[in-house]
Amino acid sequence: MNNSFSNQSQDQSFASLLEQYEPRQMPIIGQVERGNVIVRTAHGAWIRMDRCKSEVFAPEDELQNGTCAGQEVIFKVLSEADAKGPMIVSCKKAVIWKQLIMAKEAGLSIMVHVESVKRDERKISGVRVRLGDERLRGFIPFSLLAVRASNVANLLNSQMEVAIEDIDLKTGRVTLNRKVLEDERRALENTRLDGMIAGTIFENAKVMSIASKDGNEYGLFVEVDGIRGLLHRSEIPFARQGNLSSRYPVGCMVHVVVQSINPPRKTNGNRTLSLSMKAYNMQEFSKRFKPGDIVSGNVDSRVTYGAFIALPAGVDGLLHKNEFDPVRSRLSLHDTVRVRILSIDPEAGRVSLSMRR
Repeated sequence: MNNSFSNQSQDQSFASLLEQYEPRQMPIIGQVERGNVIVRTAHGAWIRMDRCKSEVFAPEDELQNGTCAGQEVIFKVLSEADAKGPMIVSCKKAVIWKQLIMAKEAGLSIMVHVESVKRDERKISGVRVRLGDERLRGFIPFSLLAVRASNVANLLNSQMEVAIEDIDLKTGRVTLNRKVLEDERRALENTRLDGMIAGTIFENAKVMSIASKDGNEYGLFVEVDGIRGLLHRSEIPFARQGNLSSRYPVGCMVHVVVQSINPPRKTNGNRTLSLSMKAYNMQEFSKRFKPGDIVSGNVDSRVTYGAFIALPAGVDGLLHKNEFDPVRSRLSLHDTVRVRILSIDPEAGRVSLSMRR
């Protein structure tokens, strides 16, 4: 028993001695390292790298303001050491790395731009992203992406908020995490949904992304009070044709009404929020107009049973074919017509029109 302990101690001592005398690989050009300023001069600063037990030099114009002796710094290697002088490094060119390290230590999130999807053996392994306006790239593994494989392509060229999972200065790799923020957001959403009721109005709600499947846009994901809800195409006025992304770009503001708070579809799933722009517009329309009023509108679309007319306040009304003017039985898209309001049903979101009466 004692001999075993003695041998273990000898092995540990030998390992520590071996580590002490083992030659340490110096960083190469472009690599980022940590170090401590040991000497500050008028021409720059001498920095000691603990990993390599060696000193490098940062010229004055490559230092950040306020750099002083004893300070820990992050630097980027500009040139290797040779017979003429020491390794030259830059603290300014490593500012983005310093900011990332500080953000990770403080638990702060950052914004990134999704550039491409990475696949391994036909499977999606994650997405590559660009960090800010810098040339620095990061990677989000699929397991930390919090999105279905079929929807990963929709993330391309989008801005995304992520947490910093890991920073490897030696390899220059930054691993990011979207899932942890999505989990926090969903937990907060469920808490806020407890106090929300159908019929609540939200003005200046923000469009966060386009809802699409197989290339078809079926609605908008809109944020209200920190909660993301679906604004389906059927609840958007005059949206029967055309691209939603061109009319409602990400970041634009819309007025919506909470249509319903839906229970989870799966066990341990999340409740969802359905929104309506038509319901909001219908409330505004019913305040301005009443049955019997005559209004002008444009033909938005033709259907077998009549035509939908784009009315003021962003409301479309149905002009049934039985209510067409006999003289103008043929209506074309974008034609301007004068119609009489027959009925307004705000709850059903319907307005009936006539050209005959």
